[in-house]
Amino acid sequence: MDRRRRYTSKIIWFGFSIVIATMAAFATTGIHYLSDSKKNFTRVVAQHNVQIHVMSEFLRLARERSLTLQHMFMTNDPFDLDDHRMLMSDIAQDYLQMREEVLQTDLDEEESELLTAQHVQTSITGRCRIRSPNCSSMVKSNLPR
Repeated sequence: MDRRRRYTSKIIWFGFSIVIATMAAFATTGIHYLSDSKKNFTRVVAQHNVQIHVMSEFLRLARERSLTLQHMFMTNDPFDLDDHRMLMSDIAQDYLQMREEVLQTDLDEEESELLTAQHVQTSITGRCRIRSPNCSSMVKSNLPR
């Protein structure tokens, strides 16, 4: 009887050890998976935060640019016009810097096409001379349909 009890005890300990080892393997695998998920999540959030920041800067620059262009159309003072041209140059420099920043991120095909279309339109309006009669027709002819 004593021998049988020892044998049963060994089987129980062996089974219990297998269950503990299996649980430890599952826990280790789960922790590793959570660590990888956290790294990927952090990377995606950081990338999207950069894209959100750049897009909000694009909107701010577009507003400034629109207001500056309107002021340029309305002013008759050559010094004021020169100030607005310098401001437009600063806005263009900021735009190019933001564009390079967004091009460094992973863009899908649709985002890349939209960014290219925006850049084409911006460069067209940048070439227009203020108070030129063909400026508005040049901009309108290149708008996407």
